[in-house]
Amino acid sequence: MTAHKRKVRVRWRRAITLVIGAYLVYWCVVSLHHMWVIGQREASLTQKIVVVQRENRLLSTDIHRLHNPTTLKRILTGRAPLPNLNSVE
Repeated sequence: MTAHKRKVRVRWRRAITLVIGAYLVYWCVVSLHHMWVIGQREASLTQKIVVVQRENRLLSTDIHRLHNPTTLKRILTGRAPLPNLNSVE
């Protein structure tokens, strides 16, 4: 009779160990998935930041040229083209 009780205890310990192990594995998988999603979003945002930085450089160049009185006079008299506002898109 005592041998039977001991087997049941070992089975319960094993079952509890398996449940805890499965729980930990599940959360490890969930965490890895979240890290992958965050990595993908970071890559996407990095690409968008590069595009915005390039657009900022173009706009800064245009603004700098417009602050030049000679360039502004040429634009107003029609001897120089307006900055291309559509090139930023």
